[in-house]
Amino acid sequence: MKRIIGTVAISVALVLPPGMLATAASASPPHLSAKLLSIGQMPTGWSVDNSQQGSGGFAGCLTAKPGGLKPVATAGVTFADGGSLPEVSEALAAYGSPINKAFSKLMGALDHCRSISMVTDGKKTTVEVGQMSFPHFGDQSAAFDFTFAVDGVNAGADFLVARSGRIAILFMELDLGSPDVNQFEGFVKLAFVKISG
Repeated sequence: MKRIIGTVAISVALVLPPGMLATAASASPPHLSAKLLSIGQMPTGWSVDNSQQGSGGFAGCLTAKPGGLKPVATAGVTFADGGSLPEVSEALAAYGSPINKAFSKLMGALDHCRSISMVTDGKKTTVEVGQMSFPHFGDQSAAFDFTFAVDGVNAGADFLVARSGRIAILFMELDLGSPDVNQFEGFVKLAFVKISG
């Protein structure tokens, strides 16, 4: 079940520009990896989670991605509480040229999206998308709430998409039911201390 829910969340995240989502194993240059949250910043009982895998496809309002974005470096990490849920993922992508306009296009696509249909492990899932009231981070940011059900189990993910200079940031918390927004905000604040430093 966790693998299917994680796969749905990753499939949702894959609507972002190429290279936005990475895993700890594929992290590149150390300077960008150093900007990621570390296990020492997570609450007791949390661990690095490299288990997310699966195959899925998506359709709907987010199939069109802003073109021309090619990151020069990516880094990412996922943590899980007790090896299960909730789960927190952070992905960074650094670009060699300004990304203001392309990022604004991405924000526009997300602002108008209300649902995403996808097939994950042979099962069709509809993900409902809503904007969240959330503090501003970086130069540009927006937060979204994704809700969906897998095999009758309700799950949700809070997403923050942000830009700080030429770095694009995706931050996500996934949980059964609804993620704890206060916990999510706390993790995001910790992350931006490192990203801005």
